[in-house]
Amino acid sequence: MKFSKFIKSTLLLITGILLWLPCTSQIYVNLNAGGDNNGSSWENAYTNFQDALDEAKENDQIWVAKGTYLPGKAGDPGNTTFFLSKGVRLYGGFEGTETSLKDRNPKLFPTILSGDLNQDDIANDFENNRIDNVWTVMLVENNSSTLPVIDGFIFKGGHANGEINGRYYQRSGGGLFLFGPAEVRNCEFRQNYANKDGGGLYFCDSLAIAQSPSRMIIDSCHFANNFAENSAGALSNEMINNNTFETYIGHSSFIHNKTTQAGGALLNWITVPNCKVVIEDCHFEKNVGEHGGGIINIIVSSNANVEISNCHFSENRSIDALKHNYITGGGAIRFFFPAEASGSLGSIRRCNFSENSSELGGGAVSVASRKGAEANKVIIDSCKLEKNEADYGGGIALDLGGFNDTIIIKESTLIENKTTEFGSHGGAIKVTYWVSGKHGRTTIENCNFQNNSSESTKGGTIGIIPTGQLSFTSIRNSIFSNNEIRENSSAIYYGSVDGKYELENCTFEADQITPGGSIINFSSTIFSPYMLFLFFHGALWMHIFYFLLVFFITRERTTIYYTLQTIGLSFFYFLAKDFIYFPSIFEWLVTNPWYHYAISKFSIMLSVIAFVKFAQHFLNINQYYPALKKNILYFILSYILINIIQTALFQGFNQETSIWQDVVSWIYTVMSIAGLIIPFLGAIILLRKGYKLALFLFPVLLFVIFCGVFLSLSFNDGSTVSSSKNILISEGFVLLALITLALANGYRINLLKKDKERARQLAELNTAKTRLYNNITHEFRTPLTVIMGTTEMVKGNDPEKELIQRNSQQLLHLINQMLDLSKLEGGAIKLEPKLGDIIPFIEYLVESFQSFAASKHIQLTFFTELESLQMDFDADKIQAIISNLVSNAIKFTPESGKVVIHAKKETVRKKTQLVVTVRDSGSGIPEEDIPHIFDRFFQADASDMRRSEGSGIGLALVKELVQLMNGTIEVTSKVDKGSAFFFSVPITNVAPMETQSFENREVYTPYIPEDETNESFFPVSDELPIALIVEDNRDVVSFLKSCLRKKYALEIAYNGREGIEKALEIVPDIIISDVMMPEADGYTVCKTLKEDERTSHIPIIILTAKATQEDRIQGLD
Repeated sequence: MKFSKFIKSTLLLITGILLWLPCTSQIYVNLNAGGDNNGSSWENAYTNFQDALDEAKENDQIWVAKGTYLPGKAGDPGNTTFFLSKGVRLYGGFEGTETSLKDRNPKLFPTILSGDLNQDDIANDFENNRIDNVWTVMLVENNSSTLPVIDGFIFKGGHANGEINGRYYQRSGGGLFLFGPAEVRNCEFRQNYANKDGGGLYFCDSLAIAQSPSRMIIDSCHFANNFAENSAGALSNEMINNNTFETYIGHSSFIHNKTTQAGGALLNWITVPNCKVVIEDCHFEKNVGEHGGGIINIIVSSNANVEISNCHFSENRSIDALKHNYITGGGAIRFFFPAEASGSLGSIRRCNFSENSSELGGGAVSVASRKGAEANKVIIDSCKLEKNEADYGGGIALDLGGFNDTIIIKESTLIENKTTEFGSHGGAIKVTYWVSGKHGRTTIENCNFQNNSSESTKGGTIGIIPTGQLSFTSIRNSIFSNNEIRENSSAIYYGSVDGKYELENCTFEADQITPGGSIINFSSTIFSPYMLFLFFHGALWMHIFYFLLVFFITRERTTIYYTLQTIGLSFFYFLAKDFIYFPSIFEWLVTNPWYHYAISKFSIMLSVIAFVKFAQHFLNINQYYPALKKNILYFILSYILINIIQTALFQGFNQETSIWQDVVSWIYTVMSIAGLIIPFLGAIILLRKGYKLALFLFPVLLFVIFCGVFLSLSFNDGSTVSSSKNILISEGFVLLALITLALANGYRINLLKKDKERARQLAELNTAKTRLYNNITHEFRTPLTVIMGTTEMVKGNDPEKELIQRNSQQLLHLINQMLDLSKLEGGAIKLEPKLGDIIPFIEYLVESFQSFAASKHIQLTFFTELESLQMDFDADKIQAIISNLVSNAIKFTPESGKVVIHAKKETVRKKTQLVVTVRDSGSGIPEEDIPHIFDRFFQADASDMRRSEGSGIGLALVKELVQLMNGTIEVTSKVDKGSAFFFSVPITNVAPMETQSFENREVYTPYIPEDETNESFFPVSDELPIALIVEDNRDVVSFLKSCLRKKYALEIAYNGREGIEKALEIVPDIIISDVMMPEADGYTVCKTLKEDERTSHIPIIILTAKATQEDRIQGLD
């Protein structure tokens, strides 16, 4: 039974075919012949496909191909290229030709969208469904008025990811690439990818050679989850060759398509005149476009006509991470008229926009024209815009830079649209006429504005910025109700510069006016972000010019570093967002992102380096912490190098970065933070050393931290451009930091002025003192010479005579040093060099101190690397230097210590010099005293218990003499380890040769006392009272002995500790003590003995040269 039915059906089918064939010239071929939807045997299918096509061409017949799935074919695209000609029609596998895809599969269309589409992340969707290196390319040869038709196919998983320099069709049209006019009906494009344009479908008329007009028709199609790297996530329609070309897009849906450039769903690029585009009865939802046109991005040429009607736009977004400039934006639709566009018309009628958003201008619609465009017109009629939002122009943003542009918005309703950016304009509509936008005209009539709001203090509903000359804005017969108007804001803000306005027959009902707000505000200002720009950069450049002037007056280096830092900050913030206020001047920054990036990096680098150098000089690090100076130089050089490397590696703001770029970026970030932290570490170190000026840097650090936080929050997707309110807050912290630095620097300069004035006064006082002691010492020499001469005339060798001669000679030596120092300061001492061998001379001087060293059991050694050295030298000056250094070394070295004098020749920077080192194993010099050790009258140990006497003149004289010989002197020392003095003088051989005899030269050396083993000079008896003399100067001891020897039995102690011990041992009748002694001073001796019951009754006489009132009170205490 079943078999008989099958036989009947087969006979009927054969009969029908035989009856039908004579009546038609169509040829059918099954596209799936030998294969299936998974493409298991596509070679056979494509062979049949090509054979049928060839037969159709030969017989001049209409060819019909049936199939259900067309994913393309991997390999050379030349093998998958189909030529459609003379009315060829491609049908899908659905029965019947008249039934639309909408009727067959209603779930694909928004009217009854059931949500069964894959709504996962688009990137993941591509990854799971991709078919690499697949192109479906159709080259259309249309030599008749009948268009080729592609009907009922599903294009899914196409992946046009050709090389960057590959053919255009290898990188565009992930699902289908068309050259030439055609009809695409009842097709579905899903999960296709193109690394250039048109993720789902790319159409180009570049090969169209048919008579005009030609047409491209897309009807009843569905585009979902397609992605394009460049533009047009779903469909790219480019008219670049054929004039009077027409494109029709109708009854289609675009859902979840995305692009990283303009036109999340659809791009119409019209570069030839007289073209027409019609988009009607379409649904656009949740599409995303970056840098303009969340859904539709239309670039219009001359005399073009674009009509968009009866379409629904919802939840589409325009993400503009770079905030490129005024030409971007448009959460749903973006019209752009380039410089060559003129006489074109764009219209949007009876469309519904809801919950679309833009990260720059125009939450629903953005219209922009550039300088050079002329007489273009856009009409928005009978539309509803609800709950759209943008940085400015929550519903519609108009940025008009062309000549005689006309915008008409009529019969439309704008509800709950808002701006999200601080300082932005126009909760519903923002209108800007740029300087080039002369004679621009905007008409808003018969519109209803409800519940719109703006974060701006200007233009809660409509914000108008007429900077263009002779611009005109008319608002007529419109209703404003329940719009939110904030403090100091208005429903309509008109920043009048050179434009005109008209407000006629408008009603304002129940607007939520915050106290301080108003209905209308006609202001002479432009708009608040621009005013903030003027304020911020005006403040910066006031700082710059002021501190430049201060630098030229004072030559203070901190001022020039402050100026450079401020210049860098000004350029950085200008490039971050403010250059968009000058689009015609700085358009090259948008079109050339590398220049934008490079200049931004240079600005940051300049600011960081200038701040580090400012802190270095502000904190006086070179003096207080010299070890950090070289590290700062290394940091600056490294930071410059890493900036150069990072800039060289930059490829684009939205390009994927390599691991090397990430590493370099991480190093750059760490070094930038280090550049801000290093000065504060230096400030902490110096603050611990008592440098109070470092306190000023800590509030600056706090401001810098807050600035960095808000600055990082203001950037999106790693770009360097932002215009959010966070960057405005960061600008505030920048101003606070700069003001703090300026106040700190002013305070420092004031301190420097006071220090200079104090130094001047001290110099004057020093000059007076020098003149005074010069006169006094000169007057001292006369009586001293008489005393010494008279003593020489006295016959005999009495001890008193020797005492007078010795102390007179010591006093004369001190006076001569003071006179030499005074003459050096006045420039009265000149060098008298003679050419000779300096090594034997130094050795002779050292040998002169052997007796003095032996008296203290100190090993004195002269070591030279040179047997002889012929050079010019002044013997008197060299003698003064060597004598002072060796004498000091022996004086401050304890018994059994060592003093080594070392001479060598050294070449530094091609200059040969003699270097002499005097090293001892003495008590050393405290670190804090080293910077002052060569100051006049300075003594490292100025206490009453210092071990050795001194005037503080010798080292000051040494330094002056070394500098007189164009040499240098340095010292290194550690407490209880010893000291080393290094002086170097240049070696020259220009003075006349002279034989110098050193044997008869008199070298002054300190007095060497006789070794007195018995300190009791007279036996103790009951008849004479015992006197204890505590004194470290043996000449004074001799003098006191001569005065007291007939009345007292004398005991001697040569330091305070020894005096205390002897007093407790012998309990003398009277004690005579010096004040300034080693081990323990006279006050300590007195206090110790008075507190002991055994010696508290003993009278004590204190000897001292100190005669001030304070010294007397201290002695009595």
